This record gives sequence, C-alpha cells and structure tokens, in this order.
Amino acid sequence: MINNQQRSYFASPKKLFTLKFLGFVAMAVASLALLVIIILSQKASVLKNDHSDKLWMPDFQKKSSVLNDFEFYPHKISSEIHSDAGKRLYITQMLNGVSLKLPQTDENAYLFLNDTYSVDDFSDEYLAKIYEEELPEEILDDASLPKDYHIYARHKPVTQMQIEVKKKPPYFGSVPLLAVVIDDMGVSPKRSRAISSLQAPLTASFLTYIKNANQQIALSKNSGQEIILHVPMEPKIHQDTAPDMLTTAMEPQEIQERLRDMLERFPDIRGINNHMGSKLTADKVRMQAVMKILEEKQIFFLDSKTSAASVAEEAAAENGVAYAHRHVFLDNKNEFDYITRQLQQTEKIARKHGYAIAIGHPKTQTFEALRAWLPSLEEKNIKLVHLSEIINILNPTIEKQP
Repeated sequence: MINNQQRSYFASPKKLFTLKFLGFVAMAVASLALLVIIILSQKASVLKNDHSDKLWMPDFQKKSSVLNDFEFYPHKISSEIHSDAGKRLYITQMLNGVSLKLPQTDENAYLFLNDTYSVDDFSDEYLAKIYEEELPEEILDDASLPKDYHIYARHKPVTQMQIEVKKKPPYFGSVPLLAVVIDDMGVSPKRSRAISSLQAPLTASFLTYIKNANQQIALSKNSGQEIILHVPMEPKIHQDTAPDMLTTAMEPQEIQERLRDMLERFPDIRGINNHMGSKLTADKVRMQAVMKILEEKQIFFLDSKTSAASVAEEAAAENGVAYAHRHVFLDNKNEFDYITRQLQQTEKIARKHGYAIAIGHPKTQTFEALRAWLPSLEEKNIKLVHLSEIINILNPTIEKQP
C-alpha cells in the first residue's frame, strides 16, 4: 500500500523529472554500450577477414642454420592491435614453433586475434606488397650492347667502310628467342601449381624459404620448366619480407656463407636472380662476393634490374660469371590487358635483337594471359626457351652448363 505521503512524493513534478532524467540517462548508456559492442565486433571481423595493406611484417633476420627447416605455408599469425597513434598491426610469425617477439609501443592492447591463414588466402595485390619492392616500369631495350658499340649513320656503302670486327655478335638462330621467368614461385602452392599446369618451357624462379621445396620443384620440372633460385636481396626501401635476405650490413664473408647455404639447399638449379635487391645490387663489394660463389658453383646470374644503378654486370664479368638482364616486367599491374601488352612489347624486343627476357609472377591474371598467349607463338614464329639457352649464347666464352 502506498500512503498519502509516498503518493505525494512520487507525484511531485520535481521528482517525476528526476526519475525521467535518470531513465533517459540509463537508456543512453545502454545504447552507447550496444553501439561500442557492434563497432568492435565489426572491426574484429574486418581485421580477421581482410588482409589489408596495414599488415606489417617483422624483421626476422636470423642465421641460415636456424632457417634450414623454415616452413612458410601455412603460417600462423598471432596479431595484436595496439592503441598507439599509428594503430599498427604487429604480426608474430611462427618459425618451427619459435615465436619472434616484437616490441610493443603501447601496452594497452585492446584487441587480440589468433588465427591460421594460408598464403593462398591472400590476394595477388597483397602478396605483391609483402614479397616485392616497387618494380620499375621502364622497358630495357638495349639488349646488352657493348660499351664500344657504334652505329654508323653517314650511309657509306659497306664496301667503302674499313670495319674491324672486335667481337662476333651473338647469333640466336633463324627465329627470335624469348624467355619468360616467373619469380616468387613456391610461396603460394596454389598459384605455383597453376603456372606448372601451363606445360611450357618457362623458367621458374623459386624463393629460398618455401615449404615442400622438393615436391614443388619436381612438379615444375615435370611441366618442362627450368629451375633457378630467387635470392632475397636488400631493397632501398626497407621491407621485412624474407628470413634469409642478403644485406649491405653484412660483411662479404657472411654474404658468401649465407648464399652458399641457400645454394646447398637447392643443388640442381641453373642460376639465380635477385628478389628485390635495388640496394644490394648497387653495392660493388657485396656483388663481388655474390659472384665469387656463383663462379665457384658455375651458375649464372640474371639481373632483375630493380635498380638502374646495378653493378651486377660488371661484377659478373670480373668473376667470369654468365650474365643477362631482364627487359620487361610483365605484371606490375595484375590486369589481363596490361600483361598482354607487356608480352607484345617483349615480342618486339625479341624480333629486334634476336632475344628478349621477361619477368612475371604467379598472379591470377599473369596465368590467364600466359595461357592465352602461349599457343600463339608458333604462328608468330617466336620460340619460347629456357633462360639458360639465351644465357649460353650471350656468354660464349664462359663454360656452358650441362
């Protein structure tokens, strides 16, 4: 029973206003809490399902002996979001169960995710951001002409010219030769299998730290591909993307030890090319160290030419190492029409100089463009060959590989 005094208390306009206000505040607080829960749930879902360019790979430079059994696929990512100004997503990768800890700039972590991802789950664009530095767009159309090469422009009859032949130009045969190198093989087994399914004499460049290397390389060889090694080298813009990268901070002896370790894990390769490397390939001392090992192993060097300042050709010549450089990057844009145009540019260079070398990657649209392009070569009277065939013609004085 409510007595008259209590009824008077509740009926008071002042008290009724107070009760209404408290009820409004309680509803507002509940609504705000619900909104926060919804936002955090959406944020967690996005971070779990969208591997965006916010991902930041840790610097895990380790001795080669630690990485002999490195298994990259599938890899476990444990990530913490920290409430620092940049809200960077720190990733802890597992190397054979060993967690590589990263410094935390803010201990007030407000979200923790723990999931297992397959490399095949990442988009082509994201993989390119992880595994590549920005590649140059320019097409190299000099076909490695010697420095003392001259073009006579006064139109005298040949019989009136006093010509002294210093070097016999390379002869590539009656049809232009073209080599297509596919970099970054082995990181995504699904994409690498797709390239192998093309059953064509491509040149497959496998990264040094892949999982199930023997099986993946055997599949590639069975499809008619030649195998070379894609050796991680330091880029100008720092990217923590490879566990066994050769860097300018290393002494030449360490460069040689690490490269020798890599080559011993891949004993049947024909040559190597640089993965990234715009900084290291411009360092003469360290490229000399690289070439000494390649001369020892009698394998060639393909310069990806990620930097115009590369000294790889000079270092190779001084150490008796067979050398060539790429002319075209096929897939800086993962677009079918763009890649098709780059292949056409490669054809033009091959017709002009007798040969051309293009580099692509195991991207979805690269696969589709190659699948459409390969059957047209016979009609175009162009021959697709292994890279070593071109290398041997370009370097006739260096002992040919068996």
